[in-house]
Amino acid sequence: MSKEKTIELDGEGGLVEIDENGNRRRFRTGFGLYVDMEGRDVERPKSEHQYRYTYSPFVVRRYGTNDEISCADYTDRLRQWDHEKHDRLYKKHLSGKSWATASKSSVESFMRDYHDDQTIRLIVVQEHCNMATGFTLWCIHIHWKKIDDQRAEMNREEAADDQG
Repeated sequence: MSKEKTIELDGEGGLVEIDENGNRRRFRTGFGLYVDMEGRDVERPKSEHQYRYTYSPFVVRRYGTNDEISCADYTDRLRQWDHEKHDRLYKKHLSGKSWATASKSSVESFMRDYHDDQTIRLIVVQEHCNMATGFTLWCIHIHWKKIDDQRAEMNREEAADDQG
């Protein structure tokens, strides 16, 4: 009976696969091995023309665990919400790079400036396919203290209501 593979973060946005003998193999998600947010394998179309308008989302970079995620923004929505701000910050921080190839600090700086909050931390960059258009987009998962604080306050209020 074979053991399941173990996958760990390598600290640089990539992952390390550990086999049952403890051998470690480093790889970057999104470039050869496609996994979802839970680390399960995801099949990718063999060509951009096959299943053109749909494929499963996969993790491109990971800098933390799912438990650290406060919220996520889809890149097409960021652009839709404020086109001028998106384009200005994209040019400033990503300088023409893809969300998939930009450095952690570039994406994190973009998100901090977009939301005007320097406490934001990048956790995951995930590639998606917009099923309506077939275009690639990215989901940027972040840890945002402001959101966590708001949730904690709502939980305290609900607990107080339940007791009163």
